[in-house]
Amino acid sequence: MPQGTIIPMLRALIVATLVLVAPGTASTQAPSVLHIRVVLVEDAETTPVPRHSLLISSNPSSAAPRLVVTRADGTADVELRPGNYTVESDRPVTFHGKGYQWTQTVDVVAGRDTVLTLTPDNAEVGAPSNATSSSPLESDSALLVPKWKDSVVALWTPTSRASAFVIDARGLLATNQRAIGELMRNKASIKSHPIHPILVCFPLAFYIGTLLFDSLAIIKEEVAFGLTGQYLHSAGIISAICAAIPGIIDYTYTVPPKSSAKKRAATHGLLNTTVVLVFGIALYCKHIDDLSPYVVIALECVGVVLTAYAGWLGGTLVHRNQIGIDIRYAGAGKWNEKFIDKETGSIEVCTADELKPDQMKLIHLKDKRIVIARTESGFVAFDDRCSHKGGSLAGGAMICGTVQCPWHGSQFDVESGIVKAGPATEKITTYSLTESNGKVYLSL
Repeated sequence: MPQGTIIPMLRALIVATLVLVAPGTASTQAPSVLHIRVVLVEDAETTPVPRHSLLISSNPSSAAPRLVVTRADGTADVELRPGNYTVESDRPVTFHGKGYQWTQTVDVVAGRDTVLTLTPDNAEVGAPSNATSSSPLESDSALLVPKWKDSVVALWTPTSRASAFVIDARGLLATNQRAIGELMRNKASIKSHPIHPILVCFPLAFYIGTLLFDSLAIIKEEVAFGLTGQYLHSAGIISAICAAIPGIIDYTYTVPPKSSAKKRAATHGLLNTTVVLVFGIALYCKHIDDLSPYVVIALECVGVVLTAYAGWLGGTLVHRNQIGIDIRYAGAGKWNEKFIDKETGSIEVCTADELKPDQMKLIHLKDKRIVIARTESGFVAFDDRCSHKGGSLAGGAMICGTVQCPWHGSQFDVESGIVKAGPATEKITTYSLTESNGKVYLSL
């Protein structure tokens, strides 16, 4: 056979071999789905086991076990390579005074789903241990859903009462009443949207319109322009007072104390108050017959300039100081805060299941603001005030035990308070917490 034809034939043979072998190799390596269901049976009643942690390891062991947590219906789905695996409980489940835990081996076959059901029949049953067992299954909120689902329940907050429907195993309630306003970051808001920024555009437009039409009244010598200017003048003052009310509320409850934003917000408020006084004086001057109209124009010019500067400060408060902005990150949860009229001793700040890992809660203790947070290793507490410019750390992001200030990006270790990244140079204060009977206490 000529040498020129041998090489193309060898190439064709190799390609054909790869085509035949590759599908078989891919099929053996393609992951399959292991469906796990954990249930307990008592008096012929089947109860799913929600939030149960299971460790899955390959046989022979080649890597750290994989952690899987069951859903509210007691099930979990996990993709695994074909092989033999051991599925075992991370800790026992306490149910009706007994401790249940499982250790099962299962074969995962390529191209086919595998089902593993964990029941009392294949469980190791013994007396519950307070050191290793989880909370009693009977107290899990997920078990209340079959009883209360689609039922009307009363919903109470410290300031209001409403009715709601239980619609979800996580305790989700559906209601058409604003019964949870306490959880909003901005006290003066509509459906979590701050009111103050909505209203400030009106006095700004009316003030500029007043200056424009009063100037036209002088230039054109027409009464209609002056009358329009007077209407806009009054509307500007009234709308400014309306915008100031939610602004004062935000200044009092939202802007972090002892911070650069607090000083900036105070200047912003004083300037706007001065503008109202200036336009009030200008409106009074319009009724003085012998007074030159140019005095009114001069006062209005001063008012418009001060309004522009006050608006610039307001924009800085929003865009640089993040006032009124809902910062979100993976697993952050909703804004959560609590006001407590106590400064010393052991203070109850939250329940043991209120926060998930990487979530924070702001606690107001008269003149103190302390953040309660949960990491993978437990609860921590630290000052809300960033040591750089006083930004609210509760309004930032916390991931893997590090909290980041939303203003300039300073990062702190939430357990020790040390600076992990600048521009901050001083550590933040941390506090000790204790957990007892399902509640978390702050020690001051």
